[in-house]
Amino acid sequence: MTDRRLLRFNGRVAHSSLKGQVEADGFSDGETYHIQSVVRDVLDKPNGRRQCQMVCGEAFIILERAQNHLFGFREKDGYVGWVRQEIERRPLQPTHRVSVPRAVSLEHPDVTKNANERILPFGAGIEYWPRRDSERENTIRSTGWVCVKEEGHIPTPRYIRETQLVEKDWVGSDPAAIAEQFLTTPYIYGGDTGLGLDCSGLIQIAFHSCGLPCPRDSDMQAEFFKPIPNPELRRGDLVFWKGHVGMMLDQDTLVHANAHHMAVAKEPLEDAVSRIGRKEFGAVTGYGRHPAS
Repeated sequence: MTDRRLLRFNGRVAHSSLKGQVEADGFSDGETYHIQSVVRDVLDKPNGRRQCQMVCGEAFIILERAQNHLFGFREKDGYVGWVRQEIERRPLQPTHRVSVPRAVSLEHPDVTKNANERILPFGAGIEYWPRRDSERENTIRSTGWVCVKEEGHIPTPRYIRETQLVEKDWVGSDPAAIAEQFLTTPYIYGGDTGLGLDCSGLIQIAFHSCGLPCPRDSDMQAEFFKPIPNPELRRGDLVFWKGHVGMMLDQDTLVHANAHHMAVAKEPLEDAVSRIGRKEFGAVTGYGRHPAS
């Protein structure tokens, strides 16, 4: 494998699976590390460009620590890169995940008594932390809030709407419905969260949320998905351009994160094809359907 995005080797240290394939100073099985920041960029080199992102609770396999960065790969898809080293605390033990594009974490379940609100993106890991006082816990739950743990030098309670969470192992059934949730979310190149997405990040989130494998970048997705002819397009199918991808909501409507709207938007496929062909990525290069479909 020579694709730098998936090659678990930085010129010094390589993953053990590459023994006999690359010359390295050392090989390692890696150390599992769970991201503690709300969002953490995965970079192409220390202090380099963002390639993709991770949210709190996601696993990163560390192969090397150098220059205040961690080199390794995302456990969920093998994407290789560097993340800035964090102040390490007790590992988060998620019981739930955020199920809406953006949820608000509060210091108090009364919205009029708050400061320091935190915005948590879709997929962020949350650790449920019931109050020892069962009467107070029941009161909190009866008003629609749940108490969760915010890690720090001293763990502190925060409150999130129960309707904005799912259990950590929840799996959806309709990738297009997941993608549609993100309408109006800002476009950010390399973005993978409800705070900002790029075209292929939206596609990966949609399929991963339904328990289906999906590579990170649009060229990888074009290779992974089964080619289909245009007349067979249906909900959940993908449309590819060189450097861009979108998902069909029905036979005629496309949803995609794009720099024209600077957001996730839906529009008639015919309009998108015309504009993108004239001003952006050129002609459509193909159509795809998930191999599991």
